[in-house]
Amino acid sequence: METLYGGVTTLSTGLMDANEQLALASTEETNAKTLSNPLALSKTDHDVVAVNGIAMAPYMISVALFVAALSTNMIFLQNFHLEDIQKHVGLGLKLDSKLME
Repeated sequence: METLYGGVTTLSTGLMDANEQLALASTEETNAKTLSNPLALSKTDHDVVAVNGIAMAPYMISVALFVAALSTNMIFLQNFHLEDIQKHVGLGLKLDSKLME
């Protein structure tokens, strides 16, 4: 109960202090506009591109190469038999035959 009472007292004191500070602030229209929008932001575009497709081309080329690498890997993996893979790996690893199904 002491913790609850202490918390409520702290909250009450903080709210009264905030009320006193807000009462000191001017509520004129110019001050209200300044408080509501304190920063003036500006944007400068250094990389102007006329068409978005020009900017997407390098990204799409890398995605296409990634997909091609994955599909090539899957195609060649299906064409190997378990014994061939063990022979090519050459590390004496025992591969699970379930991986090849």
